[in-house]
Amino acid sequence: RSNGPMAAPGYAPNAGQDEIVEEEVGLLNNNDPRSLCQGKIGWSRRGMFRLGWQILLVTSAVVLLAITSKKLIGVARLAAPQLATIAVEAKGKKDRKKICWSVKGAHMKGEDLLIKVVLNSSSGLIHEKVGGRKCAKICRESDRCMQVTFIGWQKTCLLYKRWSEDPIEFRDGMYQTSYCNKDVDAINATVKRVYKKKPWLPVWYSCTWPTDYKNGPNKTIYSKDGHPRIDKTAPQLCNQKSKDCGWYQADCSFTKCCAKRDFDKDFTWVGHQCVKKNEYLAACMSPSDAAKMKSQGWDGTIIGGYRLPRKLDPAPPGVLVQPTSLYCFTVVMWHMAAVKGDSEAALASNWRNQGRGIMQCDGHKIYEGVNAKLEAWGSFSNIDAFLVIWERVGREKEYLKYGWTVKVDADAVFFPQRLKQHLGNLRTPQGARVYLKNVPFKFQFLGALEIMTREALQVFLTHKPECNGGGDHSGGEDWFTASCLDGIGVDHQEDFKLLHDMYANGGGDKTCTDQSYVAYHYYKTVEGW
Repeated sequence: RSNGPMAAPGYAPNAGQDEIVEEEVGLLNNNDPRSLCQGKIGWSRRGMFRLGWQILLVTSAVVLLAITSKKLIGVARLAAPQLATIAVEAKGKKDRKKICWSVKGAHMKGEDLLIKVVLNSSSGLIHEKVGGRKCAKICRESDRCMQVTFIGWQKTCLLYKRWSEDPIEFRDGMYQTSYCNKDVDAINATVKRVYKKKPWLPVWYSCTWPTDYKNGPNKTIYSKDGHPRIDKTAPQLCNQKSKDCGWYQADCSFTKCCAKRDFDKDFTWVGHQCVKKNEYLAACMSPSDAAKMKSQGWDGTIIGGYRLPRKLDPAPPGVLVQPTSLYCFTVVMWHMAAVKGDSEAALASNWRNQGRGIMQCDGHKIYEGVNAKLEAWGSFSNIDAFLVIWERVGREKEYLKYGWTVKVDADAVFFPQRLKQHLGNLRTPQGARVYLKNVPFKFQFLGALEIMTREALQVFLTHKPECNGGGDHSGGEDWFTASCLDGIGVDHQEDFKLLHDMYANGGGDKTCTDQSYVAYHYYKTVEGW
């Protein structure tokens, strides 16, 4: 206040108009009676000016400190490694930290390899879930890594600088690819596009197929987005909890399902039936044997049938298909004399020396044959002989490197490149357990050209002992192989332009001018070949 009749206590007129006698801190104390004058705080002009400057200085210091701290924090963030969490906020909100999303079972090509990291493990194989998580963590901590692929059997992480949406293979438990970025929306869109390329295979059940023989088995129907829808309208016969359908004379009282099929004199498949003996026992047998059981004291009621073969549909466009790489083999009786025409040794030496036939496959092998019995119909009863050969193929494991395994007879003219074209047209979903029916004749599977996927052969080699105990081994190995594959639940596809076989046309058409076929059989002389 200026000088006036009501001057505040402590103010000295003779000390100058702007001089404060009491300390300013006392003037700010509302409880001090000296700071009050008729209910108002007493101030001098110099006090107000000095206090304003102090407030201004303090405010400026706080603002400057805040700006400096923010810059220091930003520098610290740039210097620190870009660690991130896998957790993503809900409702599509972007997480500004680097995140990784994984595609299970995916082996992607990758772009611009950054580094290859080998994981430490005492075991021979690291599971996808464990190894994939470790690889994703390494990629998140690297500023330059955008994609990482885990390969289980190599125990390695392949880190890439750029994304790739081109799959090499899908195999659950073996591979995992993770995409890492700060943009959640970009990762989400990429993962969705990759999943659309993943083949969705029908589940391989040992004993869950329908018994509506008129309508046939379940059919896989793909929706527009590439995902499958299985038609479940047909009734089920087999027990859902059963592990396997019964083979010849096996107890089927629980499964109510039989795996074996025979064919009659017209080469029509006839499935085994589950025949009830009493309240405790039922067994699988052929219809002819089932008719005899009632006279031997059996109840005779048919309580189940055979498992129907399942035809697999082609993969929709854009879905990954089985690679067309080929592992081909031929069985040759090198020391056996010719039955008619030239010997197998002469035939095989001819195409081997020319680099033809199986020699043009991605992988090939010639096996020494096993003696087999010559039957009255002019061919060999070679089931047991070829079971030995298949055992060798499985033991050597060379077939695992390729998409398809092909058995070719020595007297067949075989074109591997044509087969690859046919396989491309079939569009077999990658990883499917499939064998190919090759001729529209009898049981539609002649042994001159037997073709199955790597995964189908794995199932065949694992469950082959069950087929071995399925009854009589007299006959050709081709019908035995087809019956076994159907019985153990391997799917099939059809291409009746695979094999031009003179057995199928009664030996009438011996020409090979139709170049749409993959193989021509039989040519028993080198000249004819």
